[in-house]
Amino acid sequence: MSYFWICFLHAFLPAIIAFIYFSVVNFYTKSYNTWTVGKELLHISIVLLLIGIENFLLRDLIYDNPNNWSFRYFFEEIRNAFLVGMLIVMIIIPFNYSLLLHKNIKSAQEVKEKSPKFLNESAVKLIHTQVKSDEFELYPNDLIVVRSDGNYSEFFIHSKDDVIKLLKRISLKELEQQLSDFPQLMKTHRGWLVNLNSVTQTTGNAGGYQLTLTDFAEKVPVSRSIIPQFNERMSSLNA
Repeated sequence: MSYFWICFLHAFLPAIIAFIYFSVVNFYTKSYNTWTVGKELLHISIVLLLIGIENFLLRDLIYDNPNNWSFRYFFEEIRNAFLVGMLIVMIIIPFNYSLLLHKNIKSAQEVKEKSPKFLNESAVKLIHTQVKSDEFELYPNDLIVVRSDGNYSEFFIHSKDDVIKLLKRISLKELEQQLSDFPQLMKTHRGWLVNLNSVTQTTGNAGGYQLTLTDFAEKVPVSRSIIPQFNERMSSLNA
């Protein structure tokens, strides 16, 4: 095989492996996990291992060597994949982390400070759940946040001077559709739906935004992909 095709295969096939792997990981990741350098290193290491195995299996196509199928070449191809990959990773990960951190911190600082603006103040919404007897009326402006738990959703709601929790059999996607008439209620991550009037502080990190809410102890994430929509929605509430 010519040198050109050897280079092409060693560039094209690893790119396909990385694309498929991260597409599958993204598809099957249901719960919220903060983005960290450690997790990125873990996934990249798995990809490099797969690339090393792919390079070993490719040897018969590239090299006319009777010893292609040996443990020596198996470990050699994996070693080479890690040596080359880690040299690139040592540059890319710190740069990517720094870039995302700086960008999200700056963007979060530009989110306007706001006072609660109660839209549809007297509105009440009947929430239809997967169990009809479990349906209930929700005053959207009393809602603080909703956290997804598989096919269930956990509601945190203001009730006089207290916060009550309700667990209902309804997915966050179904809930979002039913609350589409209330612009102050927004899905900020696949696992969270937030009343934007409850946001008291917005901070940025490499994974996106972190929201501080009234009467809610946990930080609520805003995915990087949702940041532009979040900024636009917050601006409209401040108008």
